[in-house]
Amino acid sequence: MMMKRTFLLFALAVLLQSCAMVAGIPVNYPATARFEKTPARVVFVNSFNAADLGVRERKENVLQKASAMTLTAAAELFKSLDGLTVVAVEEGIFNENNNADTASLIRQLSKKHTADYVISLDDFSGAFEQDHVEVTRETDGSKTKTAHYNIRSTTTFKLFNADGKSLHVFAGEAIMPHSSRSVVSGLLAAGPALPSNVNDLKAVSKLAVAQAFKTYFPVKATVQRALFFDGPLKTSNVALMKGDYETAKQELRKLIDNADPKLASHAAYNLAVAYESTGEMTAATDFAAISLKKKDNQLAKDLLERLESSINSITTNW
Repeated sequence: MMMKRTFLLFALAVLLQSCAMVAGIPVNYPATARFEKTPARVVFVNSFNAADLGVRERKENVLQKASAMTLTAAAELFKSLDGLTVVAVEEGIFNENNNADTASLIRQLSKKHTADYVISLDDFSGAFEQDHVEVTRETDGSKTKTAHYNIRSTTTFKLFNADGKSLHVFAGEAIMPHSSRSVVSGLLAAGPALPSNVNDLKAVSKLAVAQAFKTYFPVKATVQRALFFDGPLKTSNVALMKGDYETAKQELRKLIDNADPKLASHAAYNLAVAYESTGEMTAATDFAAISLKKKDNQLAKDLLERLESSINSITTNW
């Protein structure tokens, strides 16, 4: 009995030494879209007109001002893109020329600023919405109701070339939890007013802008990835989970030509994950393939498939 138990414990230890475990890995993914023509000059223009909504004047003014801030936020975001120069941010040109067709106005703007592209804010919204009503039973048997509210913003941008041709539509939406208040009836409760919460509207609108243009920017996040945890891989795994990619890569390169094909395969797979984490998808693909060549394993197959799909999704749109 003792011998059997000792064997089982030994077998479990061997399994844990050689099998894969899931870990949180900080990653930096590259953008999945880019502008074909670079360097390029870009003009941002606000074609949203809150007067068309038919709302009260105070709310109309708030939405128009918020749309202007949203346009500025988009322009600031694009200033960080390599190869693009934001040459102007214009307000209200469409509203002032209601009888002119869109293509003509875009051509005028492009000529005026010698621009290659025009990005127009076509639609914008900001509003409070009731998320849910919480009902609490008090000690005296009565009930109190608390309404919880979110603030939501949506943005729609259109991309045009210098000839006035519409190339693409970018839509973004963002929601932020906002506030709570006691109510008598959830159905009849009035939410917070936009004019009193302009800064919150500005904040959620910036998130909507980021959502609309997210494919043009790298993404930093923590993802769950399976890693091989063979004994010699411990140092590199600790470095990888801390985001110390260079140390992880350096340690793993020492092992990919190990005499043990299993260890070499596992090291090559983990090295592929390290390169994926820094957005170097081609190198990651190469090491995933090396892992499979050293010793066939399902993790490398799955990673290789995901990496090839990611590389194929990087598109030149305009």
